[in-house]
Amino acid sequence: MAEKSSGNDLILRARDDADNVEPSAASVAVENALKLSRFTGREEWRRWAEGILRASVKSMQQNPRAHPRMLAALSAWLSKPVEILLAGKTSGPELDRFLRSAYLSNLPGQVLIVIQDRWRAPKEFPWAYEMVKAQAKELGPVTAYVCLDYACRLPTADPEEFRRLIAPPPVDFCRRK
Repeated sequence: MAEKSSGNDLILRARDDADNVEPSAASVAVENALKLSRFTGREEWRRWAEGILRASVKSMQQNPRAHPRMLAALSAWLSKPVEILLAGKTSGPELDRFLRSAYLSNLPGQVLIVIQDRWRAPKEFPWAYEMVKAQAKELGPVTAYVCLDYACRLPTADPEEFRRLIAPPPVDFCRRK
């Protein structure tokens, strides 16, 4: 890839689109645009990320080992959305149990928001706002709201139930078609 040069002596400056020790700027930008799209519901972010992913397909196919972060972004783009809102205490062991489960689930494209007051869920994040406004009361010190593929589950204050809600489905590698 190339971009316009800011110097007078170069027409184009080469831009490395491969992930090295540090991920490429394009990979990080695509991941962030996909997250922004899921946070806000704004399709222009998703379309922009999709354009970069489509432009990178040939390079990813030719040398997938050089593009781990971009492939992770591609996985997030292809995955069904997973939205998690944790409302209640914003620190302490109660929240830590929920956060540990969310981080360990490692679901591609997962969006996680932690807020102290569920009634202050940002209206800029329509999915979060819709989830909490329907709930009549807090269920515990931390209440987890989970939506998988735009279908919201009942909220829970039980860390084990939350872990089950966000667990990836088991894969049977031995099953034959």
